[in-house]
Amino acid sequence: MVDFSANQSIDTLQAIYNKFVELFPTEKCNTKYEKTMKLLLLHYKDKNNDLFWNRVSPWYYENYDCSEWRRIIRRSIFGKVFTEIFDADNKCIIDDTLQKKKEEFYSENNSIDKIRKYDLSKQKQLIIYSDLVNIWEYGNIAFNGKLSENETRIFSNELRIFSLKSNFKNYNYKEFWKEVKDKNIDEELQKILDKYQIQC
Repeated sequence: MVDFSANQSIDTLQAIYNKFVELFPTEKCNTKYEKTMKLLLLHYKDKNNDLFWNRVSPWYYENYDCSEWRRIIRRSIFGKVFTEIFDADNKCIIDDTLQKKKEEFYSENNSIDKIRKYDLSKQKQLIIYSDLVNIWEYGNIAFNGKLSENETRIFSNELRIFSLKSNFKNYNYKEFWKEVKDKNIDEELQKILDKYQIQC
């Protein structure tokens, strides 16, 4: 966020600080941008092709901590996002930036067949699920086990995907598929494509 090799003025440094505090208030409360920021971060990878999250135990699940902001803000991904969510007047445009990233994503994944019949990365699956359910209800994400051969969900290579508070040692979690399984998935996906004005 701060280029220490440059001779930054006090005004520049103060502007960076003000932007940071707008995103993360100093008082102990949830920032209004937290969930939006995590949705936006899903669209970025670092030079090692990793997302902003951090894999944690238990290792028999793919269990990812997505809520440790002290770590997240030190990632190169966050620095890139930080430069893109404020305009020239230092106004926060995080919602507009997320909208743009969504439009770019669905312009590439622009049909129901592409979404459902091709193997998609965990990153892409989460982005699509985020338009169907609240994936950040409990803060963190876990992937657990392949499905049986005769079980069909949204994606051809889908794992069981959960939102959870910390790990599976408590009951504060939900499985995304259970939130949408009674819906017409093709219709729901078409609504998303229409929302972002994607023409096949």
